Amino acid sequence: MLGAVKNVTVEDIENLKKTADMYHRTKHELDKTLENYERIKKHAPNLGDKLSHSMEKKRLGQLEKAFAQLPADIKDRIMPDNIQDRGFDRNR
Repeated sequence: MLGAVKNVTVEDIENLKKTADMYHRTKHELDKTLENYERIKKHAPNLGDKLSHSMEKKRLGQLEKAFAQLPADIKDRIMPDNIQDRGFDRNR
């Protein structure tokens, strides 16, 4: 036999080919899955960001309540005239 390797059968070579093919298909699927994961991760909101946003919103609500309870003369001194005239409302 030309090119024969001792103790290696045709069956061993066929198994090696099948294993290599399975490795390449699995690696390709893994790469596609990782790409999809990264794409989805970019669009999914971060839980920490959501919590931070929620806390900021709660704090803003508390400040608005406190401001609403101030006497009118103090509100006039705190808030610039151009903002008072526009009548900003956070529930736009």
